[in-house]
Amino acid sequence: DMAYLNLEVHNSISNRKSKRTTILREDGVSKKIEIFYEFNAIIPWSDNSVIDGHVFAVLLYAMMRGKNLKIHGVISQGAMRNIEELQLIWCRWKPDIYRKIEIIPDIVIANNAPNLEKKAISLFSGGVDSIFTVLRHTKILPKNVCYPLRSALLIHGFDVDFYNETGFNQLIKRMKPLLDDLKLDLCTVRTNSRDLKIQDWDDSHGLELAACLNMYIDEFDFVLIGSSHSYEALKFPWGSTPVTDPLISGSVFFIKHDGSGFSRTEKIAVIKDFPIACQVLKVCWSGNDQSSNCGKCEKCVRTKLSFLAVGADPN
Repeated sequence: DMAYLNLEVHNSISNRKSKRTTILREDGVSKKIEIFYEFNAIIPWSDNSVIDGHVFAVLLYAMMRGKNLKIHGVISQGAMRNIEELQLIWCRWKPDIYRKIEIIPDIVIANNAPNLEKKAISLFSGGVDSIFTVLRHTKILPKNVCYPLRSALLIHGFDVDFYNETGFNQLIKRMKPLLDDLKLDLCTVRTNSRDLKIQDWDDSHGLELAACLNMYIDEFDFVLIGSSHSYEALKFPWGSTPVTDPLISGSVFFIKHDGSGFSRTEKIAVIKDFPIACQVLKVCWSGNDQSSNCGKCEKCVRTKLSFLAVGADPN
């Protein structure tokens, strides 16, 4: 069966904000899948823009379909190499679900011109892992060890449903005091990537998160993704790990899976010393209000117990 999956990216601007749309279409089939990304600013775009992130976002879908993927655009050589390795990993982890496919881009570029001033952006949800990572690289690690963190990216459409405008605005309001205190700019992306449910979220969340971060390759050199598990308790297969996350980028910038040297309780032992971080912390994903903690679900209770374990007030 030689039917290819075709991927193209369209860019538009309205109200001084960029919107990118990934369009996936199979040869000979009129139905298409559209994944949009709406930003809170204008993100640079040209015919030569590297679209690594858009490819990562749908890689597992294409592998699940077993369809070779034609990329109508530019991809970096680093991304091509990393996609090769990512495919090998997922085919070993889930051989009955994923098949190795060929990636056929229009253009492959070696790498981008390096920025003179190095900058990092961190994925940010307001949870334990992401708050620990932003504190670690702004307040804790020595200057010559930490990454030069300038911005935090909050994604609308993952923890907060993409149609829940009010909840997301309240979440931004909740997080702002900490980001202001750490002098980090807030970037936001709104996407229907998760809502489409074309992939298994447990497998694809790292790729879908990194897809959003890859949209910022013209502005940043490094990306930090807070760890889910510590080194001695790593979970495989899982969508975001120290094994796979560094592979979800190209030649243009580098993804660092951060914090696996610490357990959740050890991270909370650090967070407890920063009052603003404690106030904004948001761990709940089962309450009705997607911008706050319900205080009753398993995750809320587990987090309270961790605060108690490190001798801190859980409220």
